[in-house]
Amino acid sequence: MLEFFLLIAFLIHLYFSDKELNRIWKILIDQDYRFKAIEEKLKKIT
Repeated sequence: MLEFFLLIAFLIHLYFSDKELNRIWKILIDQDYRFKAIEEKLKKIT
């Protein structure tokens, strides 16, 4: 589901390459990386 959302966001980003959208896109990518990093930490703990 998250991958699908990111794909849609990426397609929107390609069409509207605007400074505000670039900022939003960077935030989305950062959150996805943070989520993956948290997942990895949880795997190490368990």
